[in-house]
Amino acid sequence: MKYADKMEFSNIQLYEVSDMQIENLVLKAARTGAGVVVVGPSGVPVVSRVLTAEDRILVDCALSYPSGAYLTEQKVQEIEDVLEELPQINELYIVMQVGTYLSGHKDIMKEELVSLVKSAKGVPVKIVTEISAFSKEQMKEVCDAAATAGAKGIVISADFAPYDIPEPDIEQVKEFVEAAAGRFEVIGAGGVTDAKRFLAMLDAGVTRVNTPAAYEILMELNKKI
Repeated sequence: MKYADKMEFSNIQLYEVSDMQIENLVLKAARTGAGVVVVGPSGVPVVSRVLTAEDRILVDCALSYPSGAYLTEQKVQEIEDVLEELPQINELYIVMQVGTYLSGHKDIMKEELVSLVKSAKGVPVKIVTEISAFSKEQMKEVCDAAATAGAKGIVISADFAPYDIPEPDIEQVKEFVEAAAGRFEVIGAGGVTDAKRFLAMLDAGVTRVNTPAAYEILMELNKKI
């Protein structure tokens, strides 16, 4: 297995991200052969300046991050604006209204996911959520809604700290992968700071793992090969 193919290089979890840090993120992803970098909207132009056609790296842009606590109409406007201003974006990370859903508003959750995917107009959408806050039944509801909406994937945690939501444990990851049932990608996230946690996520069945420690983890694994 080429572990770089299972990584999404990210810095959206960090409070302060300079141009240099974004440039380093892209260079490290290119050096290891990874295929995805995830940044906020302000980081997209920097990524585009560093990337070359030979790098073959997808640019994922995170919106409504980290809480997702915005009205659907606001998120739709955000999507439309960012895609008009930043045509370099290949995929979107969009945080769903987790709190609204957990308050019992299932219909709002379903309508939101449909609206987000539709407003992206063909740009693949990965929905960011917090699976550690869900019951098994809620995992299935969200997975069914994401599949119906046509989402490319679900990211299992915003992985933003300090945060009042615990990191998903591996058993929860397995349960969510089971609920997804191969209908879309499942992107592992949440406390992935070392090779052990990364490999455990892969063993649980995720498609790829999003982490700001991607380069360090790959270097750690290379030493063991």
